[in-house]
Amino acid sequence: MANIGFPQEIEIAKKKGADGVGLFRTEFLFLNREHPPSEEEQFLIYKKVLEAFYPDMVIIRLLDIGGDKQIPYIEMPREENPFLGVRGIRFLLKHKDILITQLRALLRASRYGNLGILIPMVTKPEEVISVKKIIEKVREEIEEKSNFKIGIMVEVPAVIFSIEEFVPYIDFVSIGTNDLTQYMFAADRNNIEVSEYYDDESNVILTTIKLVADKLSKTSIPIAVCGELAGKPHMVEPLLKIGVKEFSVTPSKIPKIKKQIYNVISSKAYSKT
Repeated sequence: MANIGFPQEIEIAKKKGADGVGLFRTEFLFLNREHPPSEEEQFLIYKKVLEAFYPDMVIIRLLDIGGDKQIPYIEMPREENPFLGVRGIRFLLKHKDILITQLRALLRASRYGNLGILIPMVTKPEEVISVKKIIEKVREEIEEKSNFKIGIMVEVPAVIFSIEEFVPYIDFVSIGTNDLTQYMFAADRNNIEVSEYYDDESNVILTTIKLVADKLSKTSIPIAVCGELAGKPHMVEPLLKIGVKEFSVTPSKIPKIKKQIYNVISSKAYSKT
């Protein structure tokens, strides 16, 4: 599947053979402007990407702002450690007007394809429950009856050890190895001074992903990896072997990753495992 951040990438992803969208970042809609996008503006973009990839799944991430991404027209508190502060769903639950507008647009667009709504920076089940309550209220208000799925980003280490608690409330998980790695090693991935500590290929990260896969193995919840780790051909085999079911990568990397997946699952060595 494809990681995209702009509507212009839709055709590129399709030409590269994407089996849907594993991560559609919506931040571009909110940045470099003086006011938030309207419900209608968002709806038209979500509708476009859903129609383009139908019947494949399109996973659209709720606004993931905070940390290294700021919105100029929203007053946000200055934080000493923004990556450990008001990010992702923490931000959205404090700014429900933005969340509700985005959810209204997403639910309206859901009738045009197979939608997955991805919640970022989740730490505890209560956050997912809160979002689902808002979704149900919005669904009633706009009288939207179409189906869609709800998933969480697994990037906060605490979720790894409590993933079973989320099972009743989610349909899929997407492991964001970029943030997960920086949180596991306490190393800002954008800080070259500590780059020696940031290692997304470490056995620590693979063991962490395997732990999630093992805990979810008796459920129907699929596991995707959408971080840069998924776009490394030499990491395809170890990820497959520990239970990863979906790879979501930059469109340009799709052909190489598809080929590597085919080579791995076709090999005799893999078929015996």
